[in-house]
Amino acid sequence: MRILLSISAVAALSAAAMFGPPHMTVTAVKPAPATIGAPAFNIEIDHHTTADQIKLTGRAEGMRDGKRVSLPLSMARRDSAHFSVARQWDVNAPWVVVFSVEQGPDGAHGVIEAVIPIDRSGAVRRIEYTKPGFLDGSRIPRRVTRGRVDSALKELGVASER
Repeated sequence: MRILLSISAVAALSAAAMFGPPHMTVTAVKPAPATIGAPAFNIEIDHHTTADQIKLTGRAEGMRDGKRVSLPLSMARRDSAHFSVARQWDVNAPWVVVFSVEQGPDGAHGVIEAVIPIDRSGAVRRIEYTKPGFLDGSRIPRRVTRGRVDSALKELGVASER
């Protein structure tokens, strides 16, 4: 009986792993929003679990008064897989927006993140995604590093403090 339970547990874990980590598509609203509160992004997530086991977060990284700031972003849920984000970061300044989708508690079943450099005019330079899943086959979710955000800010002409 013990062997059957072990085989069943292994089969269940293998089936869950087969479905993979979450996926995310971020689309910038055109034209770029010139005011705070204007629609900025639409996000679609694809996941292999129930909607209550998915966590979507966002932040805007930039500089204010010579100091690095990180602003948490609010998102409006349109349905279980679609969200919209209004501009919540300062105008006339470069920012890097980061969106994160975690599947399972603390990303236990995978994480995907998007890094979005936004120039002084409000134009999106590009949308880059981390490879979904885990680092080096381990169970540590992939995350955008501070160094990656610093690099994007530097590209935008912003020197960040360490």
